[in-house]
Amino acid sequence: MANLVSIDQGTIKAYLHSGFSTTITTSLTVWGTDVDWKEGNVIVVNFNTVKYELRVGFTSTVTSSVTSPGGAKEDMEGVSWDGDNLMLSEVNDTKMYKMSGFTSTITTSFASTVARAKAIGWDGSNLLGSDATADTHLEYSGFSSTVSDSIAAGDTFPQGINSALAGDVYSSCGRENDRIQQRDGFSTTITSSIASPGSSPMGTAWDSRFSSSQIAAMALLGAG
Repeated sequence: MANLVSIDQGTIKAYLHSGFSTTITTSLTVWGTDVDWKEGNVIVVNFNTVKYELRVGFTSTVTSSVTSPGGAKEDMEGVSWDGDNLMLSEVNDTKMYKMSGFTSTITTSFASTVARAKAIGWDGSNLLGSDATADTHLEYSGFSSTVSDSIAAGDTFPQGINSALAGDVYSSCGRENDRIQQRDGFSTTITSSIASPGSSPMGTAWDSRFSSSQIAAMALLGAG
């Protein structure tokens, strides 16, 4: 069973949950706005270092980091991993970036279609995002500025949406009620909802994302 990963700016912590529940397995002190998961290791936005950091498992040990292209913590908003490359959302220059692997080399970028882009995710084919002005979640066409679908967030000031890449399970969070939602795919159907560990949930991920078994399954699917 996949376990939820969340980050809360109110407590200045990232959390590894037991499944999709309020039970916390472990937590990390980190001041940031988003998290993702890469082959058994957490990726965090860290305002203190102004870097996007890859950690060892779910620990404080940093194995690799990328400095914000904008150069200030106020720029940093979202982070995700597409299986090969790091993706970033930066708010002050309103751009989305795709890096080369987990490095500072930018391979492509586009201007965000929304003024208040928040945490981002990846569903295996498409970038996911949120519009905190329109209170919607967005699905882009691949990594591009074209929005292929949008749904009402069901919450004021939505912060992020991500896919477990296992089944049709998505997670999202919002600031109005400080809750984290589990969704049936990219849809308005909320199958479960839990209170965030703190008062300001900012981003979510799942520890199933790009696990070794999942990568093997994706390779077989591609070969077919």
